[in-house]
Parts: sequence; structure tokens; C-alpha cells
Amino acid sequence: TNIKDNWHILCIKVLPLFNGQGLQDYIEDLNDIVKRCMEVKSPKTLAYDIDELLKNGIYTINTKLIEVTDSQLISRLAEIWTFFFDSVMPYVKGI
Repeated sequence: TNIKDNWHILCIKVLPLFNGQGLQDYIEDLNDIVKRCMEVKSPKTLAYDIDELLKNGIYTINTKLIEVTDSQLISRLAEIWTFFFDSVMPYVKGI
């Protein structure tokens, strides 16, 4: 597979985290994909790709705020950020 395919595969495997689905693969296997990407991508390009991946994931989380009433907003935001920092970020950092 080429590098574009590797990055695409990584995104497909990581984005479900933002929906609360958890990883379907071993983190070591995802690390290997990242290493292959690092071998051919410049640091600037890789940083941009990671930024885009996180933006897409955050957009997914943001949809959970649709139709939340003002009185529910603070508790919903707290729930979402707790989920993000407890369930998503540790895996993203690990990968």
C-alpha cells in the first residue's frame, strides 16, 4: 500500500474513537502505520494531517450538541469533554 492508503487506513481506524466505539485494532499495529507515514511525510505535512484528523473527530463530537437546550448545555459539555479526555485522547496520544 502507498502512503496515502496508509494514512487513510489510520483515519478509518481512529475516527470511530470519537463516536465512543473504541479501537478495533491493537495500538501497536496503528503505531506501525504511523511509523510508515513518518518515513515518507514531512513533519509539516504529518502535523497538518493530524490536525485534520482531530478536526474531523471533533466535528463528530460536536454533533452531539445539536438540539441541546440551554439548560442542558453545561452538563452536556462536561459529559462530552470528560468523554474526549478520558476515552479519546489517551488512545490518540498512544497512536
